[in-house]
Amino acid sequence: MNNYDVLDNSQSLAEQLFCSREAYQKLSDQVANTNTKTKAVQKDGVVLFNDLIQLVRGSHHLSFNERVPELMLKINQNLVLRKNYLQLLQQFKFAECGQQAAASSCVAMEELPARVTDKFSVKFKRDKNYPSQVYIVLTIEHPAPRHQNNVVALHIAQDNNVDCLYFPSLTDGRSQLLMDDSDSSFALLIDANSQLFVI
Repeated sequence: MNNYDVLDNSQSLAEQLFCSREAYQKLSDQVANTNTKTKAVQKDGVVLFNDLIQLVRGSHHLSFNERVPELMLKINQNLVLRKNYLQLLQQFKFAECGQQAAASSCVAMEELPARVTDKFSVKFKRDKNYPSQVYIVLTIEHPAPRHQNNVVALHIAQDNNVDCLYFPSLTDGRSQLLMDDSDSSFALLIDANSQLFVI
């Protein structure tokens, strides 16, 4: 092997390495651009049908749960999304509680109105030390196995407003959340004109 062969082999190897590096860089840039576009789409708030299904059924993914307030806002602002969301609630519901007779000035009273059906109940209990804090106690009489292993989604619908709460998995048929009574979700939850859906 003479010096020219060694130089040709070295040059050929260098060209291959250069081309490989260039190709890798282009692929890396494409992946980075795709990730940036995906984040931009999420940031712009495009709501996919899969998002609605996860929202209705109750996702156990923390990254999805962080998006729930944003998704609810978009659903409340968009008639088509809200219609699809309400259809999914009807399709996946475990139980439902319709509108109830209104109690007079129930928010100011110590006793908050319970929502009771033959399948589930939602009761309220104020914290004695912090009266503005209210325990929301969800009890399911004959829970499905998923209620004991996953979050339990409770959806609230009233006219053009919808919201959802995720309760921890049930223990002995019961779960609870602590909420401030000034929270908009709480106001919607105790409103006699709202419908409740347990998924």
